[in-house]
Amino acid sequence: TFGGAICTPKDTSKQVSISKDSFTLNNAENGGAIYIGFSGTTTDTIGYCNFTNNTANESGGAIYILGNNINVGNCIFDGNNNKGNWEYGPTFTVGENSKLIITDTVFKNNSAEGYGGAIYTTGNYNCVEITDSQFIGNSTAASGGAICSSKKTTYNVDYGLKVKNVAFTGNTSDKSGGAVYLLTDVSGLF
Repeated sequence: TFGGAICTPKDTSKQVSISKDSFTLNNAENGGAIYIGFSGTTTDTIGYCNFTNNTANESGGAIYILGNNINVGNCIFDGNNNKGNWEYGPTFTVGENSKLIITDTVFKNNSAEGYGGAIYTTGNYNCVEITDSQFIGNSTAASGGAICSSKKTTYNVDYGLKVKNVAFTGNTSDKSGGAVYLLTDVSGLF
């Protein structure tokens, strides 16, 4: 199943805009609360929302995005979880050819059995830019207590992980990277 609360159809040209909503105790295989897949050339937005205690059995406890551009601002992600032993993050899973821009957002007490306690990027040619945000008390049984960025993204400033004015506090990992873990062939700009 995709998107416990919202699932966008593939190949749609419609823009997704979600504002001032709460998503609590939603569950799905992928995208516990929201699944946004292949929406084309639009930039989707999520603002002033709370995501609390959502779960995914495979990937993206709160949100799963694939092949999209999405802006997230002024949101709180608290207690989201990836229940299965998959390698994907509990809050966001960012798939191939995606761009995720996060501003003024708090990620706290999220957990995963796999990689990336709050955010996990996978696939080629994705970009995650995070500014003016906080990661507090996120954890993983694998690597990247707050963020795990993986797969080849090429050494190009347009791809990879970009972090500016972000606080990491009390994030833990059972393996490597208590706050951030960068897997091979990933360009990270800090």
